[in-house]
Amino acid sequence: MRHLNRPTPVAVCAAASLLLLASCGKDESTAVAVRTETLRGRVSDDWPAIHGPHQDSSSSESRLEWSWPPEGPPLLWEKPIGNGYAVPVAQDERLVVFHRVGDQECLECLDAETGDQRWITTTDTNFQSRHEYSDGPYATPALTSDSVVSLSAEGVLRKHAIETGQEAWSLPLASEYESREVPFAVGTSPLIDHDLVIVNIGGTRGASGIVAVHLDSGVVAWTATDHGGSYATPRSATIHGEDYLFVLTDRALVALGPSDGRVRWQTPFGLKGGPERVTAVSPLVVGDLVVLTAGPGAGALVLQILPNDRFKELWRDRRALDSQFNNLTTNGRELFGFTSMWNGSAELRCLDLMTGSIGWGHKSELRRGSSLLVDGKLVLLGENGHLAVFDASPDPARQWYFSRNPLLAGPTYSAPSLHRGRLYLRNEKQLLCLNLRPSRGTVMHGDPADLVTRD
Repeated sequence: MRHLNRPTPVAVCAAASLLLLASCGKDESTAVAVRTETLRGRVSDDWPAIHGPHQDSSSSESRLEWSWPPEGPPLLWEKPIGNGYAVPVAQDERLVVFHRVGDQECLECLDAETGDQRWITTTDTNFQSRHEYSDGPYATPALTSDSVVSLSAEGVLRKHAIETGQEAWSLPLASEYESREVPFAVGTSPLIDHDLVIVNIGGTRGASGIVAVHLDSGVVAWTATDHGGSYATPRSATIHGEDYLFVLTDRALVALGPSDGRVRWQTPFGLKGGPERVTAVSPLVVGDLVVLTAGPGAGALVLQILPNDRFKELWRDRRALDSQFNNLTTNGRELFGFTSMWNGSAELRCLDLMTGSIGWGHKSELRRGSSLLVDGKLVLLGENGHLAVFDASPDPARQWYFSRNPLLAGPTYSAPSLHRGRLYLRNEKQLLCLNLRPSRGTVMHGDPADLVTRD
């Protein structure tokens, strides 16, 4: 085992081989009771989807190692990969990464501990972004104990066996439902909700903005809305004893019944100004609250879900938080996220979840970073490859660690993921697996002020 000192270049021979492989005043029945009622189905310490086991970019793991040398946590392994922004996801000891090498999209399954390849499937693609962003894939696969569901840059939904990689079915959703053309790759990720796969595809043929597909067969179960799609991933929740799907489309937050696609209600929210401006941050569900953000322009909106298909606006603020593509996290009382480049020059902020008041802001080289919450800490990956750790606390920006040098070459637009003490980070060339598991016999650590690494 060695420590990571600097970004490792991707060797030409490695690339060739890869080609060949080719609450604060609120009663606890709402904000703080995040997982007692909100989530449906099995919750584990795997990281089976874009925002983890709880759909909120958090993990229940604890007693991790936070005392790191200046160069960062120990590196277990690294691997050259291709293009795309899909987050590495894990189920049991299988890690799945979705990336592109040349003109092939690669769905690759690795051993989560060693990085050794278990299987790989490749699909031809000719998608090209019209802007200086990746040609994809952008969508993160969703995993079950026996399935991998992926969505290609061109909007083809596929299911593969997680054990072997064998394809079970494929469905060209974007072409079948004539999705509105956008200048970037399809960016929404699929949500598996019990036996359905929900996709925010933005179809124009009939009411096909949101499509639900049977996981077992690939047969369409229902479609709903005439809205365009966005890059936001649907969220499932149970609130007041009722099952919900929350989908942020190109123009509104839509609340649906998951079994039949019935639209319960919708409320306008999102970016305006044409197809170049895409709403990209997934809704965050916290107890009976739904948190939305988009930027620059739309800002943040928090709704409280009431019984009998009703809701009320708790607060709205265009300046407090206006994340562009960066995920949101919460400890149940505070909300953490990054502002846009046009608001505070892109800084990490802590807001009171119930009021929207800004507790603190922190400008740094992270700029528009991504995050996960674990063990009372915010683990942050900046858009230029820096790694940082802060307390998930209302106390002003208590920093445990900030890497002196980038661990990955920027831009790094993919959020980090965590699986059984292993932290996974990627850019469009390299995948890192870092060890956060404590040394044998380690139980607790001292005050964070004693552990801070500064430039």
